Amino acid sequence: MKTKGSVLILVSIITFIFLFSGCFQPEPENRANRTDQIVNQTEKAEPIDELIFLAKVEVTSSGPPYIVSSKTVLDFGKLPYNMVERKEILIINNRDFTVIAVPSANGSISKWITFDEDRIIIEPKSKNTSIVSIKIPPDTKTGNYSGYVIYSIYKS
Repeated sequence: MKTKGSVLILVSIITFIFLFSGCFQPEPENRANRTDQIVNQTEKAEPIDELIFLAKVEVTSSGPPYIVSSKTVLDFGKLPYNMVERKEILIINNRDFTVIAVPSANGSISKWITFDEDRIIIEPKSKNTSIVSIKIPPDTKTGNYSGYVIYSIYKS
């Protein structure tokens, strides 16, 4: 009888460990699948809103960068060749549902613009910071370049 009791206790302990170790919990949703769903969702839907920023830069042949601070325009100031400049965009979701912000750029400046994320998920009543970068290629002619940075907002 002593061995049956020991076996019963051992089986109980193993069952307890097995149940509370997470073995019975459903597997979390695969992040790649979630990203695919977001891409499909935003490609088929119309945006519910758009944030549009005028973006501009003056390319100079030499000299230190001259950076401009602005809350309404993405003014990258005066930048020499091979210079990288980054700006932060704060996106606030004041809605009661999750939104997806999809950044894009157009105009003569667009080929130099990159974003830290292709799709930005913003939970209800929260915010996210997006990084917009510009890099001036070495073969660029001096002058003024402009375009728009657009964040298309979709309901998730």
